[in-house]
Amino acid sequence: MAFKVFGDQEFDKVRHAVAESQRIKQRAKTLMENIRAVCESEYPKESWGIELQIGEDGNVGIQTPYGRGRARLVMSLGENGTQGIYRIEREALNCLDQSEWRHVWSIRLDGKGLYPANDPNTRMQFGGFRDDDNYAELALSILYAIACGHEQ
Repeated sequence: MAFKVFGDQEFDKVRHAVAESQRIKQRAKTLMENIRAVCESEYPKESWGIELQIGEDGNVGIQTPYGRGRARLVMSLGENGTQGIYRIEREALNCLDQSEWRHVWSIRLDGKGLYPANDPNTRMQFGGFRDDDNYAELALSILYAIACGHEQ
């Protein structure tokens, strides 16, 4: 197996890894706290039934009427620099009746924005009048992906 020799162009992308990953992790935590706040309001709580438990590590436990899920924050390097990808997973039983986690959806955060479904063409805008609507859309997307139980 051949490996590439890396140079300054590649090194420049990771020189500030600690600060950039901490910034993404804080944005990810704020994102999930805002989604949780929407889910805890009266109508979504009674109608959607989504509960989020946010861990110190940024990972999130998810309870839904369709079963358990989780959101695991995975840090990596993307074309816009350091990025965090929330892998939305649903708990399922395999053929041996053992619990396993199936990836069903993703949310990507990087220095340029937030992208549901990891689609570079669907950047969500925050900081305006529609913020609660955007968080509700993300909550419903998570619920739908867990309900379907397969990668979307």
